[in-house]
Amino acid sequence: MKGTIAEAARDRNGLGLVGRQQELRALVDAIAADGPFVFHLLGVAGIGKSSLLAGFAAAARDSGAMVIALDGRTIEPTERGLQAGLARA
Repeated sequence: MKGTIAEAARDRNGLGLVGRQQELRALVDAIAADGPFVFHLLGVAGIGKSSLLAGFAAAARDSGAMVIALDGRTIEPTERGLQAGLARA
């Protein structure tokens, strides 16, 4: 056996995400149809928000979508800050 645990999990699970299939499906369905343009994802620390987003990004890329990841902790919370973050990405 070779590779990392993360690679083995991705191979076994498809996206490397355990649980949250309902939430992941809602996100994936949104890019496949005329879904919402914005999702508000919130929750207490440690419940898997980042893992859910990583799984969604992988599924979106697999479907041909362009994914631009921005970390809100590093962006000024203004329109100008968002535009600057997008320009850097």
